[in-house]
Amino acid sequence: MRKGTAVTIAIVILVLLAGLGLGLPYYAGVQTEKHFRQTIEATIQDSPISIKEYDYQRGLLNARASSSLEFKSVSGSVLIPVEHEIQHGLSLMNLNLAKVVSTVRLPAEAPTALKELFKNQAPLKISTVVGTDSSIRSEVASPPFDGHLPGDEQPEVHWKGISGSVSISPDWNVGAMALVAPSLSIQSPKGVQVSFEQATMEGDLKRSSATGFWLGLSRLGLKKLALAEKDEQGAPAELALTDNCQMTAQVSEKDGALEAVYTVLFDSMKTAGKDFNKATIEIRLSNLDSQVLMKLRDTLRDLNKQQADESTRNQTTVKVVLELLPRFLSRSPELAIPRLAVGTSDGQVQGDGRLKYIGGENIQNFQVLKDLEGEAKLTAPKPLVESIALSVTGIGGKDLDKALGDKAEAMKRELVQEQLSELIQGGIIEDQGGTYASHIVLKGGALTLNGKPLPMPPGS
Repeated sequence: MRKGTAVTIAIVILVLLAGLGLGLPYYAGVQTEKHFRQTIEATIQDSPISIKEYDYQRGLLNARASSSLEFKSVSGSVLIPVEHEIQHGLSLMNLNLAKVVSTVRLPAEAPTALKELFKNQAPLKISTVVGTDSSIRSEVASPPFDGHLPGDEQPEVHWKGISGSVSISPDWNVGAMALVAPSLSIQSPKGVQVSFEQATMEGDLKRSSATGFWLGLSRLGLKKLALAEKDEQGAPAELALTDNCQMTAQVSEKDGALEAVYTVLFDSMKTAGKDFNKATIEIRLSNLDSQVLMKLRDTLRDLNKQQADESTRNQTTVKVVLELLPRFLSRSPELAIPRLAVGTSDGQVQGDGRLKYIGGENIQNFQVLKDLEGEAKLTAPKPLVESIALSVTGIGGKDLDKALGDKAEAMKRELVQEQLSELIQGGIIEDQGGTYASHIVLKGGALTLNGKPLPMPPGS
């Protein structure tokens, strides 16, 4: 090959590479601008938020955008300003479509106390990487603050911020999140305090193609969740404390019906002077007509956006509920507690229950015995039941209890035993040796408690 020919080919290759180097960022910029507003609209589509103002200025390698998101409610509208710094440098060395840093600012009309709380910091910053397939991964961060929230009571808040990630598939039908909040403490002027040392929020979700509901598993974990209140001397007294608490929600859809299973687990809890451990509480809602719930969701969302007054909102909601209720009931919705188990130093509390609608679509002739069926069982250790009953039993007020001294305690114990004996004789509870138990059944038009029929008012 001649030297001149080689030089010519090299020049052509360099020109092509240079053109590609300039063309790829330009293409990325066009595609980024095209999808940017669509992304914002997809994010807020199921919320009472709409885009009020929007501006996009595109350059070769970057862009700047601003948007005002209007949040509408019955009490009025709030404009939330958001600033976006966008890099769309798609190149041979960078195969991501864009990187977007969105900064949420406080509204201009926000209370001065709220602005001072954040000390001129942005309350939320989101850094997002957009892949060439339009997939999204965002890093979310909110700063810590200490101070008093605006309002009538102005509770004192100590917040250590929140951070984590959110990812969404290109078609916006699959999402995952993992967020961490290190610590929170809220105390009201009356002395009630709620706090935790760490909260974790996780989710693996998939959007229903029929209704748009997010299905899948969500988890919330709390460490050292505490509820306290000042006593008469002004010292904090713990009302409840858990070491590790885990709450999950599993939502699924089949044949046009939703099922939601909520579970609460905790390792240990202290409340009312009692120690509890290894608790499991499961609540299941099933046979929920998804189209009915979608219609109700859309109605409430539209009412928020229309800023309907309270009277119109209530009337419209009641009207829609009454219209949708026959179809909702035709699915025979059911509420169940498949498992209730709480460990104590006195033994384990166990129970389960369910309640199902089995009537027709016409609720005007609703009757409890005819249209519902279900049952519930509960078993608890005797020492625990007697201890709780003793703690809430009084002879004649604090002054009389104090005057009677030791005699008051003995009188309380005697009164508790008399009351428990009356409940046993009346068939309300059963003495099963070391435990007290009750079993109520609603079936076939009859209501029984521990196997004995219960009288019901006529027409029930």
